[in-house]
Amino acid sequence: MIRIDDLHKRYGPREVLRGVSLSVAEGEVVVLIGPSGCGKSTLLRCINRLEEPEAGRIWIGEEEITRASESRLPPLRRRVGMVFQRFHLFPHLTALQNVTLAPVQALRMGESEARERAGELLAQVGLADRGGSYPSQLSGGEQQRIAIARALAMKPSVMLFDEPTSSLDPERVGEVLAVIRDLAQQRMTMMVVTHEMGFASEVAHRVMVMDEGSVIETASPQALFSAPQHPRTKEFLRRVLDR
Repeated sequence: MIRIDDLHKRYGPREVLRGVSLSVAEGEVVVLIGPSGCGKSTLLRCINRLEEPEAGRIWIGEEEITRASESRLPPLRRRVGMVFQRFHLFPHLTALQNVTLAPVQALRMGESEARERAGELLAQVGLADRGGSYPSQLSGGEQQRIAIARALAMKPSVMLFDEPTSSLDPERVGEVLAVIRDLAQQRMTMMVVTHEMGFASEVAHRVMVMDEGSVIETASPQALFSAPQHPRTKEFLRRVLDR
């Protein structure tokens, strides 16, 4: 579902991605871990061309997004849902309106159909009773679950999560991880950047470790967490797991 070949990205003199190549199968959950600043978020942002890579190629399904024309890019982007660290909800719209806006405007979905689907998605993320609430009336965990529902409203083939719990109070983290766990059980294709190692070990089919712009190790969570091979992986896990 996702294929990346020799991807490079630079900010000024700093090379953030150094020839990243990987693939994600349909229905697979891949978790990206690694130290801050190693290129994980930039990689996700390149997948739907929120960032433009200097070199390399990216495919979503059978279509290459890196060489897509300006007319073809919007429908390709709609196949890739993305959830950020911050929620980016429209403060003047209710939860229901935040979820219905894009399907009506981008998919030309009818208002009634969009509201019905939004209601189903709010129920899916455990917020069926919060459709009339504004973001300021919601907790951080609730806002992030609304953001997930909003991304799902576009019927994406792939979901990207960029540290979706990093802005949340500890007691709210589980609420969001439970929604992502449910999506994994529904075989949604996902790439997740997270520092929640327990979650990674439970949900991921594969864990990829990034360091200094490269993928340095890929393995099942069981193999990676029990017997990491790369010295930098061992160092990173020792720090985050305090072992």
